[in-house]
This record gives sequence, structure tokens and C-alpha cells, in this order.
Amino acid sequence: IDLIDKIAKKAPRFWNIYAWMGVAAAFISMVAITYIIGETLINTILTGAASESFGLVAPGTGDTVSTQPGVTFVPAEYWFISIAIIMVVHELSHGIIARLEDFEINSVGVLVLGIIPGAFVEPEGENMLPSKDDKEDAVEDDEEEGLSAPWDQGDWKSRLKVLAAGTWANYV
Repeated sequence: IDLIDKIAKKAPRFWNIYAWMGVAAAFISMVAITYIIGETLINTILTGAASESFGLVAPGTGDTVSTQPGVTFVPAEYWFISIAIIMVVHELSHGIIARLEDFEINSVGVLVLGIIPGAFVEPEGENMLPSKDDKEDAVEDDEEEGLSAPWDQGDWKSRLKVLAAGTWANYV
């Protein structure tokens, strides 16, 4: 968290521009992916053949890249290194923009769900799994403030920037 603070405070103007670029890229991406999925669906229905527009990149054995329909296998060590880099950069970006927007951060960490690795930056007040009482209180508070998210920090623009930051980091 201290490292995230140092990075966010080092060049706030740069990070603010970076965050807004992420928001713009997110909206453009939503439109583009909707178009691509729609076009793929229409082509699949009309031709009866599935398109290979998308595919899974999975860890494989051996030292060469091999492709099967819908899946590309890369050497396992390359896959794990790539996933680790993507997770760190993605979550670090969320954290930097959260601190830039003066969100408090509860924790930062890495987790493994079975064989699936993950990472997180948890802003204060996020309440990923609130209790029933918390849900009722949050709904009442949010209705008073005109909000629908469980966060209690920042305005909608700040929240949008924090949410878009991770995906933008992956693009960059």
C-alpha cells in the first residue's frame, strides 16, 4: 500500500490523464466487443460453422506453442509468468488510481482458487459479500445519496476511473 501511495503521488497529473484514457478505452471496447460478438454470432448462425475469433490461451507441456481449435497451448512457465505480470500490473493500476482519487485501501493481495491464480486491491467500504443487514443499510444509504454501488468513497467519476484502470493497464 505504501508503494502504491508513492507511485500515485509521484505524478498525479499523468495518472489522472492515464485514468481518463482508461475510461475512454473502456467505453470504446464495450462498443467494439459488442459488435464483434454480434458479427461472430450472425456469421455462425448463417454459415453453421463456428468462427475462430476467440480462443483460450492455456498452459501446455513441451517447449513449443501448439494450437487446437479454440485453444492455444503455450509452455506452462511462460503462461504462469505472463499471468503473474498481468495480475500485478492490473491490480497495481487499480490501486494507484484508487489512491489518486483518495480512496482508502484495506488490503492488497494474491490468492489461488484451486489452480486459478488471482490478485486484488480492496478499497475500504467495498463489502464484496455484505451481510443481510449490511445490504439493507447500504440500500437505504445509497437511495438517499442516489447511488447504487456499495462503495462509500468518491463520486461516480472517481469510481469509474478506478474500475477502468485495471483493464487499461492490460491494454497498455
